[in-house]
Amino acid sequence: MYLYSNEIESREAFQKLVTDSIPSEFADKWPRPVELDFTLHASESRIGCSSGLVNNIPHRVCLVIARYDEVVTRLDGLVFEDRWLTMAQFRHLLERVDAKMEAIREPQGNATPTPAP
Repeated sequence: MYLYSNEIESREAFQKLVTDSIPSEFADKWPRPVELDFTLHASESRIGCSSGLVNNIPHRVCLVIARYDEVVTRLDGLVFEDRWLTMAQFRHLLERVDAKMEAIREPQGNATPTPAP
């Protein structure tokens, strides 16, 4: 999670992080899986997974980069079909992070705290 002083800086940082993480010439190798096809609360996001092998066990490296106003987040993980971290678990984690990020964006109100007696 990266916090910037304004949205202009966070937009630039988001774009740089996306470009550095998934260069445009490899974008087709990082498609968004249907299992992660839902709407985030983020101002902008990039979700993609690339296939690979770990000790001859197929998996996907999944990457989520999202910008929530002045905050940029990056979440990545090795996702397996039926062990360790599954796509359903990764989605659940992503949904929870997205909900938490949305909650901290909500205005905290304009009330001024009053001193305790």
